[in-house]
Amino acid sequence: MNQPPRKTPALRILTLLIEDTRKDPGERDQLAEVRVPLKQLEGPEDGFWADANDVCKALQSGPSRVDGNSFDAQSPPASADLFKGPAKVYTLRGKYRQYFLRVNANGEAEYSSANLRVDKDRTLLSVIEAIVRHCLSPASILS
Repeated sequence: MNQPPRKTPALRILTLLIEDTRKDPGERDQLAEVRVPLKQLEGPEDGFWADANDVCKALQSGPSRVDGNSFDAQSPPASADLFKGPAKVYTLRGKYRQYFLRVNANGEAEYSSANLRVDKDRTLLSVIEAIVRHCLSPASILS
């Protein structure tokens, strides 16, 4: 049976409204625009689905990418760099955090396919938070 070729969804501009909690309050809000395929939900008022894989590839290949800069403990960073470092990114689905991107200290991004719910105005609210490593000193382990 001869089936028609699958239609590839057209690329649309998705606006990411990003709050980077690693930064000082006056520098936290960012806006990034990426071109990704969007799938319409049930009705036009319901919004869209975007694939996290597409969103992350587009975001991480542009100037607004999420950095995971690390610094050497021997030479402390300037105060402006204190809030950079390994990070994970999430959006809310209802009351739940949906993590869709993780960036390590070397700037390497980790992501996979997942459905991200996009508002009808083609915006996605997202939050970048630091990955905090809790380390115990050898002395505290022995105590």
